Amino acid sequence: MSILATVAIEQLIQYGVKHFCICPGSRSTPLTLAVARHPKAHSHIFHDERSAAFAALGFGKAGQVAVLITTSGTAVANALPAVVEANLANIPLLLMTADRPPELRFTNANQTIDQIKLFGEQTRFFFDIPCESSSYSIEALQNTLSFAVSKCTGANAGPIHLNWMFREPFDLTQRTISIRSFPVPTEGILVPTSVQKKHIKQQLASSKRGLLVIGEITDPIEITAIKSSLSKVKWPCIIDASSGLSLLSHDGKVLAYEDLLRSPPPEFKPDIIVHLGNGLCTKRYEQWLQQLDCPALLFHPRPILSNPAARPFERYTVHLQSLDFLFDSLQESALLDWVQNHNQQLQMALPHREQWDEISVLQQSIDSVPKEGQLFIGNSMPIRDLNNYICSKYIPVASNRGASGIDGIPSTAFGWMLGNQKPTLLVLGDLSLMHDFGVLFTLQQQSFLCPLVIVVINNCGGGIFEMLPIATEETIFDSHFATIHQHQLAPITTAMNIDTHSVTDIPSLQTALQSCWENNGLQIIEARVERRHTNSIRKKLRLLTQGGSV
Repeated sequence: MSILATVAIEQLIQYGVKHFCICPGSRSTPLTLAVARHPKAHSHIFHDERSAAFAALGFGKAGQVAVLITTSGTAVANALPAVVEANLANIPLLLMTADRPPELRFTNANQTIDQIKLFGEQTRFFFDIPCESSSYSIEALQNTLSFAVSKCTGANAGPIHLNWMFREPFDLTQRTISIRSFPVPTEGILVPTSVQKKHIKQQLASSKRGLLVIGEITDPIEITAIKSSLSKVKWPCIIDASSGLSLLSHDGKVLAYEDLLRSPPPEFKPDIIVHLGNGLCTKRYEQWLQQLDCPALLFHPRPILSNPAARPFERYTVHLQSLDFLFDSLQESALLDWVQNHNQQLQMALPHREQWDEISVLQQSIDSVPKEGQLFIGNSMPIRDLNNYICSKYIPVASNRGASGIDGIPSTAFGWMLGNQKPTLLVLGDLSLMHDFGVLFTLQQQSFLCPLVIVVINNCGGGIFEMLPIATEETIFDSHFATIHQHQLAPITTAMNIDTHSVTDIPSLQTALQSCWENNGLQIIEARVERRHTNSIRKKLRLLTQGGSV
């Protein structure tokens, strides 16, 4: 049994790392064996590396570091999409990939590729761990591992890559190894200086029409801090789904904000903007910012530019849990009355909840979630409908908005569910599920103690493409952009022996949801809808936000 692999797994367990997403392979045998033989390690076995990497990402979203273990070759490359997402969203992700020894590199040996810094600048740290020998000590490995974990979980959290060289034959002997503790280097939170606080307070004191914008936040500690502070804010708030807080009840939350910002009325014009976190789900916000000349204060801990509008922000690199002084400084905004009137008109115009369309499916699905549950929202139209039209009780929300891809969403939701141990609803589109069908074989064989309910809105194509200008060119659009299909997904998932419901109206959806929440494990509901019908509803609601009538 590899001493180095055994030491690494033991040290990670001491650091509180419990979850290991493993794809079986020969070259990674020493790592897999060390996990399998450790009594405190939780193994999650996947058929493919892309799904396993996204599941590990989901654990990171829940505030837990998970380890991805792969064999060598293209197995490693399949982790790239999840690594990109972890990098852009600042999610901890620890990759331990097996590799060939030096004498087999660049020799055309089977299943051998160049894995050195394979992910380039997407990772926070890379280290090529040598083959086991007397010249590479246990303490040297521990020192590297402690630093790697600190880079993975620190102020600029993200993915790290440890590439392990293993030489055959593998030693399968079981040994007990005692190691001394190697502490992880720690970092404090970033806080504003007294000079910065004074300047910020002066800016806020002169504001009469302030607007609070909450963009992407992925750190659970920061999300909790903002949630507890919002109750005392008497400003209108744009709360993006990527913040995790979009279902929070707040008198000033701006509904249909994406629609509103397409053609904002003159009454909706702030004299200062306070922006927390990263960007929003829509480019309309950046386009609107370019039209404003008011001060804009951006608070965000990540050392990235985060300014697609190229607007002169006052940027403060601080952790959001350090902003109590800011919330105490926000006086009531005169924009609040206008926003509340806007919300009231929109709510009256929303489709009746018994109507069959994508918005109603999303609303009914969220309404059904138990109070202790949580929502993972898919990209493209589901997250935009959530931002614009959904009014419900508060439950935590998560999404993959780092790179905003549709790949790996079910896998990420699975890891997030296991990390939090809460009943979880995933709502996504048909193409997103088709992108990650492979993980369903893994999930069907897993036993977990709470429900994972997947509601797939099947509108037979990519509904978001209807928003593109090319949509007016119907012949080209249908054949080259809309990815139109006529596939029913329920027969496929039923053949996988997954508990599946196919629904085409609200009563059957409600019945299916009730049944799903009564059972643990994976449940799938396919809601078959007509894409263009929902798009016509969205167009009417958009017209209302721009001063028209429905």
